[in-house]
Amino acid sequence: MKWIYPEPVEAQPELETYLSGHPLVTNTLIRRGINTPDQARSFLHPEHYQPAPSTDLPDLDKAVDRVLRAVSRQETVGIWGDFDVDGQTSTAILFSAFQKLELKTYYYIPLRETESHGINIPGLQRFLEHNLDLLITCDTGVTEFDAVEFAVSQGVDVIITDHHELPPRLPEALAIINPNRLAEQHPLYTLPGAGVAYKLIEQIYARLGNDPTPYLDLVALAVVADVALQKDDTRYLLQKGLEQLRSDQRPGLSALYEQIKLDPQKITAQDIGFQIGPRLNALGRLDDANPGVEILTTADPIRAKLLALRLESLNKRRRQLTDEIFQSALDKLTNHPELLNDYSALILSDPGWHPGVIGIVASRLVERFQKPTFLFVEEGDQARGSARSLEGISIIDAVAEQSPILNTFGGHQMAAGMHLPTKNIPELRRQLSSSIQAQIADLEFEPALVLDGQLSLHELSLDLVDEISRLAPFGPGNPPLTLWCSNLTLAKAVAIGRDRSHRKLTVEDKDSNQQEVLWWNSSDLPLPAGRFDLAFTISDSTFRGERQLQLTLTDFRELEDPSSLSPDAPPRTKFIDLRKSPRPDAALEDIIAEHKDLFIWAEGYPPPLPQGFGRKSFQPSPNLIVWTIPPSHLLLKRAVEEVNPSTVFLFAQQPPLTKIESFIKILVGVIKPSLTPNRNSTLDLERLAEATAQSESTIRKGLVYLENRGFLKILNFTDSHAAVLPGDNTAAASLEDSKHRLITNFNESKAYRLNYLSAPKDLLL
Repeated sequence: MKWIYPEPVEAQPELETYLSGHPLVTNTLIRRGINTPDQARSFLHPEHYQPAPSTDLPDLDKAVDRVLRAVSRQETVGIWGDFDVDGQTSTAILFSAFQKLELKTYYYIPLRETESHGINIPGLQRFLEHNLDLLITCDTGVTEFDAVEFAVSQGVDVIITDHHELPPRLPEALAIINPNRLAEQHPLYTLPGAGVAYKLIEQIYARLGNDPTPYLDLVALAVVADVALQKDDTRYLLQKGLEQLRSDQRPGLSALYEQIKLDPQKITAQDIGFQIGPRLNALGRLDDANPGVEILTTADPIRAKLLALRLESLNKRRRQLTDEIFQSALDKLTNHPELLNDYSALILSDPGWHPGVIGIVASRLVERFQKPTFLFVEEGDQARGSARSLEGISIIDAVAEQSPILNTFGGHQMAAGMHLPTKNIPELRRQLSSSIQAQIADLEFEPALVLDGQLSLHELSLDLVDEISRLAPFGPGNPPLTLWCSNLTLAKAVAIGRDRSHRKLTVEDKDSNQQEVLWWNSSDLPLPAGRFDLAFTISDSTFRGERQLQLTLTDFRELEDPSSLSPDAPPRTKFIDLRKSPRPDAALEDIIAEHKDLFIWAEGYPPPLPQGFGRKSFQPSPNLIVWTIPPSHLLLKRAVEEVNPSTVFLFAQQPPLTKIESFIKILVGVIKPSLTPNRNSTLDLERLAEATAQSESTIRKGLVYLENRGFLKILNFTDSHAAVLPGDNTAAASLEDSKHRLITNFNESKAYRLNYLSAPKDLLL
């Protein structure tokens, strides 16, 4: 795993004065885009944050009017939710709020085992037998065309509250409240389903003069459990929701805290993520999630305790099943290592796995092997699966490309679910591997660990934990700080846990300072040898009533010799900015005259500079000239890493091919000489990318478009080549769709090049 060391930053005196305390806090905020006291105040203290109006959400007022009409007419309302924590909390928010309004309300959570996600027609038919006047979905609905049409045909109005990605067209509902209908930069864009439900109630209560804040605790549960991006209003709602949780009077949550020995006044986002969320999720994964809504809404302490006991029992069963399936997956990879080594995605199946926990296991396998992972349960001639991804790889895009061999699918960038015939799994493995490889080709993907600061062992303390906790809550968008210590040795390693699957390490520095470090799920992993650098997160824990420091291992790097020890700060390359030079040709001549050892990076067709070389020719040189604008940030980064210059001269010449039509024409011209009738031809994808000054991802999509146009036939993709035959000049039905994907990729490079012209040079890498 590549370590990304923190760049030096310089704080304004006003910010340092406002924050005071440990400089690690100030430096982290600056690196995360917070540079002024006002920005820091809003980030750290929710009472100083100005949330966006609920009414920014499209259709919200329309939905509010309809609910208030239902209140005035004493109509019957049905809530259709989902079985994960976001679905349970969304349903609980709406159900509780409507009961306060004395609305006759029912709710329905489908069973994962028999009904899966979404709205199934048989279940909806049974639900409508309550004589519903209004149906409100939460955490689902935006793709449920048939169900919405059916409900409307039965005389029922439908309001959709959802946060999942939008389809090309929307269902014919009365109102569709979904933050994806806003611009991506909007403060409400990252709301989970419970956040959307809360915004509906917030606006209804605003009209009536009621207080919606008692429901913020449920929003906090959803934000963390659904791994929502914690920025803007989502972070604000989580902060306020944690405050509400710490003073909560819900009997169900109180019973749950008692079961898991949580102090309600000290609840953190980590407690939700590792303690509360998994127990609520266990209901939906292994049983019926409807009691999840009940435990969040009941006023009966005795009933609450019974439900908490049920959750605890199911959670133990979930952990057992997760461990068993994880070990089963590892055994398969031991027996068939080609499944791990020969494909860009890890795809495994088994008839004995439980469908409710394969998503959890997929996440663990992603963490272990740093590959998108798909796990399937074989149920006779059909299989159902769950997938998890890595940052930067859109799993739903890869799955959507396989729709011809799938029955159904759905999800988002980081997770997806699907059904397919069991016999199609091997073909899915091949095709998904190609689709994911096409995505990571341009990313030049390498697992990376972003580090926030270097400390010595003796600097680690509970006071430091308190300082860092000022930045909490942590999660996506505001990750926990990852620190590192240099030049350590391993003094002791002890297996811990009931199944001895974890380890407690004791590390030691050159001054004989020691510190214990937890390493989860590490029993089968090699220990660090010799001297090493340690990356870790820092927190506190309580043992026998005593608060103590807790370090959790993230990664380590063995040091081969003293000269390889990590520096206090990484060496910095000097950048000379000539992007706005009025005479770039003359500036280039001056550089060539002054420096004998140069690598000039220039791409395009025909080559824009006779003395320029493309990306396949990268080689070490003390001076790198970036002549044509690269197609991506990651390719520029690769150039600097592989040339390893001490000085980079940045020019900004646009490559010749700036229009999609020109690109396609040149791509055809470059490929055509290689095509021979009745013979396979092998195309070097990087050569094609170099010749056209595009990303490999654009080349792959360009080849798919040319296949759909009938110019060639693709036999297969590998990491760096494509085997093709001449086409029959017959256009495929998917021609326009493939062209749209190509244009999207092509335009991403254009957008990057436009940004390159004006971005500060220090931010280009």
